[in-house]
Amino acid sequence: MKPWPNTIMNKSKENVVHVIEAQLVKGDGNSLTDKLADLQAAKAQGLLTETEFANAKKDILASLSDGGIGNGSVIVSSQPRRNKVHPNEATVSGSMVLVQRGSPNELVFAEAAALKAGRAVRLTLASHPSKVIGRGHAEERRYGEWRYVLSDVQNKFAGAAIQVQLEGSGFLKLTDADLVLDVSFWKFNEGTTVNFVGGSSAGRTRLEGGGRSWVVNDDGTIGCKYHQHLVLGTYPPPGEWTSAIPRISTVDIAGKWACCCIPGGWACFDKVARGEDELEHGGCVCLFFMIPMGFGGEIRRRRPNTNNFYKVGDEGNVDVYNSSKCVCNGISCSLKLN
Repeated sequence: MKPWPNTIMNKSKENVVHVIEAQLVKGDGNSLTDKLADLQAAKAQGLLTETEFANAKKDILASLSDGGIGNGSVIVSSQPRRNKVHPNEATVSGSMVLVQRGSPNELVFAEAAALKAGRAVRLTLASHPSKVIGRGHAEERRYGEWRYVLSDVQNKFAGAAIQVQLEGSGFLKLTDADLVLDVSFWKFNEGTTVNFVGGSSAGRTRLEGGGRSWVVNDDGTIGCKYHQHLVLGTYPPPGEWTSAIPRISTVDIAGKWACCCIPGGWACFDKVARGEDELEHGGCVCLFFMIPMGFGGEIRRRRPNTNNFYKVGDEGNVDVYNSSKCVCNGISCSLKLN
């Protein structure tokens, strides 16, 4: 048998060779038997996982229909593999977020190589083996002109992993819907949520040059194409604070607040701390500056490791605190009165 091209067979387990793509290259004279024996040898040395072995074998056998077997070779390339599982993976949940590349909370995708090669894959995780990326809700929701589905880090046996495919311009598209992966409001900061968004046309859905362009890295992470220090990750486990931004206490936020939004109206209301990560809102709102209405019992919960509080039951409705006395939510702003 001829040696495997582009592989380093004596590498340690920490720098294991990872299949990027099994493909046939004409002209080396290897037989089908040689190719399958090569695959088996690599698997025996721990250089291929069961999934990688099965995919490579499938590709070789499928090429029989092209007449390619008999004069090709299986190509693999070296790629660092993350062997270490996140120590608190069982407690991780919520939408995907942006994290610094190399963060302990980054996501490493099990089928990154196949995704990079253009195949449709399910978003299963090597860094969090008991988790998958699923839908936060079954139906599409709307925010202005945009359709969206929240991403959700789910237990592997509780929900089905969504299937995506990498398009030529770097868009990660759901295979069963015209939605692509999007950085919320194109805010390229740690902790910004990442979900699936679509517009009213293909052009609006596939906006280039910003938060919908992605690159699959050789280490299995997925990064922002134009901000490659940021990759897909998760919130840290509950109670863990790793952000460089100081935590704003709910006790400091609590008090009387006023809000104005043109043309929506104004509001005057109380915020009450219900623990370190939860607030309750209640007061009076005047819709369109003409229709007074009372409201209460509105619960807002902190997104882990951030000073952002979302409305329970409407996770796209998020208060972003700049300080304990000022908060913004879309085009509206609120100030603390006392």
